[in-house]
Amino acid sequence: MAEKKIFPLTENCRLYPAEPTEQKLCSQWFVWYYIAGKRYQKKGNINSFTTVAERITAAKKIAQTIEMDLLVKKQKSIAYTPFVLGLQTALDNRSKSLRPKSVSGYKTKVSAFVKYLCNNLIENPTKQHVTDFFNSMKKQANTLAAYKVTLHGLIEDMKKEGVVYENIFSHIKIKKREMQLKWFFTEQQIQRIKTQMLQKEKVQLWLACQMEYYAMLRPAEIRGIKIGDFLLEENKLLVRADISKNKKSEFVILPSKLIAVIEPHIKDKNDNDYFLSISGKQLGVNYLYVSFKKILTALNMDTQKHSFYSWKHTGARAWVKSGGSVYGLMRQMRHHSLDMTQLYLRKLGILEFEDDVNAMPII
Repeated sequence: MAEKKIFPLTENCRLYPAEPTEQKLCSQWFVWYYIAGKRYQKKGNINSFTTVAERITAAKKIAQTIEMDLLVKKQKSIAYTPFVLGLQTALDNRSKSLRPKSVSGYKTKVSAFVKYLCNNLIENPTKQHVTDFFNSMKKQANTLAAYKVTLHGLIEDMKKEGVVYENIFSHIKIKKREMQLKWFFTEQQIQRIKTQMLQKEKVQLWLACQMEYYAMLRPAEIRGIKIGDFLLEENKLLVRADISKNKKSEFVILPSKLIAVIEPHIKDKNDNDYFLSISGKQLGVNYLYVSFKKILTALNMDTQKHSFYSWKHTGARAWVKSGGSVYGLMRQMRHHSLDMTQLYLRKLGILEFEDDVNAMPII
């Protein structure tokens, strides 16, 4: 039996006729290919040309377009493989117990991995694929470590459900670099920053700085505070579970000097109004960081060393320096243990035993 002749254009596309000659110019030429066992053909503008070379060139261009379409379809199909669907289900289940910001972080990492699988047409990823994925990412060690922890945890959930039999992330070892906390502000820096903000009429931003300093809230918590959360008669603020990092509703103390600033700002507002807002709407996720960075930049201050979060560290330092107890600071910062608070202080170079050392007798 004679072997069937073909004229290959690209990996998946062929030309008809299989023997393109001048004698065949009077017939219809087309590009043919298969998808899932079904044959398709496309003529495009091939037959408008009058020479063999021109028709072959036109056919190759059509074939390249077809190859791109086939690639995109294959890539999209990866998103519906059992592995990726199982990973998405694990993410959806995990998201029910996470804060919105954490969910966003999880989605970013899952999307990056799924995109890698799709781009490389990987239906059933292996440990080698995971290694290649990490090698392809040009990110810092701490970020890579976060990817490993997130994806490893989701694959563990998939194992429990019987979707996979091994954790393909278990072999990844990434040594995190020790985090350097943003530094606190000196008294001179505080005055410069305060003057700059008041001159620029950044009243809400200055209020947010004071909330961070005195109440030691996280930026996301400050953005979520509503008028009804204040109990000014008792010098307290309720940090609701839905905005708290640890998903617990807890109170923090508001000093009288801060209450004096808050009272005029919240007067005649409804309980469900946001404490800080723009046109009645909650501040954007990055509003406090970006707005405060502009202030630091205007003052020629180091934005690598300092950020909006520096106010929390400045408040912690002031607490200890003014004689406040570490236990009280632990409660105000809503840490789960004294060890955590003491580690936090040591990383900031704040040692609560400095006075004890200085009190030692001369030898």
